[in-house]
This record gives sequence, structure tokens and C-alpha cells, in this order.
Amino acid sequence: MPVAMRAAEGAPSGPATAYTLDLSRRPLVIARPTSSIDDPAAITAFFAAIQAFLAGGERFVSLIDLRGVRSNPARRKRFIDFVEPKRALVRRLCVAHGAIVRTPVERGFMTAYLWLFGGKDWVPIKVFTSENEGTEWLLAQYEAAGRG
Repeated sequence: MPVAMRAAEGAPSGPATAYTLDLSRRPLVIARPTSSIDDPAAITAFFAAIQAFLAGGERFVSLIDLRGVRSNPARRKRFIDFVEPKRALVRRLCVAHGAIVRTPVERGFMTAYLWLFGGKDWVPIKVFTSENEGTEWLLAQYEAAGRG
């Protein structure tokens, strides 16, 4: 069963979550889906892992792997409901965010969705079909923010 969080030391902790939260490459934080992605308890556990990370106050860039993840309006609403009250904190700590999808068509759809619903007061967000491309862009955003 996937671990809830991988700390910098690589040690697992906590119950199964909807996504693993890989913190081993800070400032890059990568979320990957698990087989428990639609389990309400696993979603709650994932939110707890995010909350614990945010409480540390570290600036970061985040990458979420959405390859193979089916859209789920209930899961999406839970995520929005979780993030909205933390919007100011996330804006202060998160330098940029990326998402990985499988195909250029999915990338176009996701980009359009973010333009419509992401808001201009959010962090820079970009959608990729390659993890390496996303990682490079995010780390460049982090470096540029550090010089600013």
C-alpha cells in the first residue's frame, strides 16, 4: 500500500492517502495518485499531510501527477473546499504549481480550465505531459523567485 508521505529521509508515515506526497526533493513537492484516490478517508489523510507540510512554513513548488486520474467532481470540490480557506497561506508559500497529464489534448483542456477557474490572484500554474519538463520549469520558477 502506498505511503502517506515520504519525508526527506524517505521514511513512510501515516495511513493510506489519495496521493503520496513526496517531499524528498524539496523545494519540489510531488503528489502522485494511489489506488485509494476516491476513498473519502484517504482524501482526508492526504489533506492532513498537506496541512502538516504547510505548517512548516517552507516555500515550495508543487507538481501533481494526474496521468490516468479520472475526473471526479466530488473529489475536486473537496479539494477546492480544503484549499480555499488556506488560499493566502498557499500563495505565500507556493512559488508555482504544475500538473502532469498524459496527452497534449488533456494538457489543452486542463490549461483552458485553469484559465477559466484559476483566477489571476493565484500562483503561476502550468500543465505538462512530461515530469522532467514540469520539474525543470518549477525549479526555474523557484530559483527566479529567490532572486526577486
